[in-house]
Amino acid sequence: MFWGRRVAREIDPTRTIGVELNASIIRSACWGPEGLRQIPLQPPAEEMPLCVALHQRHLLYGQAAQAVARTMPHAICDNFLPSLGHSQQWRFGRHCLTAESALETILLHLRPVWESQAAPLAVAVPAYLSAGQVQGLARLFRRMGCTLRAVLLAPLGVAAAFAPALYSHLPSPTQNTSKTLVQTNQPARDLRQAPITVGIVDVDAFALSAAVVGLTPDTTRLLAFSAWPRLGLSVWYNRVLDAVADHCIRLCRRDPRDWPEAEQGLFEQLPYALEQCYAGQTIRWLVRTDEWYQELHMVPEELEGYCASLAQTAEQVIRQLTQDATNSGPLRALWMTSRASRLPGLNRQLQWNKSPGTRLEILSPSAIAQAAATLTAHWPPTEQPMYLDGTISLSVPGRLAVAGHNIPAT
Repeated sequence: MFWGRRVAREIDPTRTIGVELNASIIRSACWGPEGLRQIPLQPPAEEMPLCVALHQRHLLYGQAAQAVARTMPHAICDNFLPSLGHSQQWRFGRHCLTAESALETILLHLRPVWESQAAPLAVAVPAYLSAGQVQGLARLFRRMGCTLRAVLLAPLGVAAAFAPALYSHLPSPTQNTSKTLVQTNQPARDLRQAPITVGIVDVDAFALSAAVVGLTPDTTRLLAFSAWPRLGLSVWYNRVLDAVADHCIRLCRRDPRDWPEAEQGLFEQLPYALEQCYAGQTIRWLVRTDEWYQELHMVPEELEGYCASLAQTAEQVIRQLTQDATNSGPLRALWMTSRASRLPGLNRQLQWNKSPGTRLEILSPSAIAQAAATLTAHWPPTEQPMYLDGTISLSVPGRLAVAGHNIPAT
């Protein structure tokens, strides 16, 4: 009898896979000799919703799980990333998941995609995760057989990778400068001597978050961070669905929230509807059930009016955070992720109330994953992954500073 022998995977040190992981989605981008390219995790979509459905014999992931998010919400495990290390459980039928086991099943589902690239991973995580949660997350990746190079906070990675673009010629702030930003792969030590500060605004299913990052030629330091769960993406989605329901009631005296299949259909139209609102186009909704059908049309101003209180509150807390963290002067730039810029009215509120010397710019949807890939590609490979929390020291590769203390990256 001949026993099979497992061939060890050969990792290409010239390539790096950047992974963006938050409470809503997971996304990947690969950096190598051929340049940057996206890795579709759920083709044709480039990103995969961080969601698991428990209602069938076998678990469903991503878009398949979100397809029943409103018809069977009791069978959905989502928004579990902030619960890493806690005892919360999601039960339905034969399945019982914790945050760790839910993330483990998703990583097992995605491992063949990453193994086919034969490259180490650099994972960018939200700054609201504690140090213990970040280290537990790294252990989980390694236990799943992933070759891990680094785990870093998303605001730090974005600032360190793209801040040199602030010293180059960029389009006007009214244009989408994401293409310019994501193509800037110079190390941050090319910055001028004068330190600068930038703000990064992001949102996921758990919370709206904002960070202020200070940059010098040698370090990138997280100066301030805050997350507001009451302004999370799910809160905005529910407010938009309420606006559509009110519009439908005024038009045909029917509430689509009374029909689970109608609410599910509207939920699936939300991403495209927010894109239309961001572009200033008329938003077209299709409400469909077995008994009736209705087509709705809304202008962006109507949707922004329903979300005005959320947008104003978000702008106020972001402005307060940046003012407290930058006593010496205004931010050089305020960067919004693609998700945050699509929140109705928030982009306009920040544009109206920003400081005169601050530029408001929109990052591309894959900016965080690309930042993780391009930033760590400049560092030499190490036997142990690097855990970057608080400060990224670019002058000494392989070492980092956390809370003012230099520690080896182990």
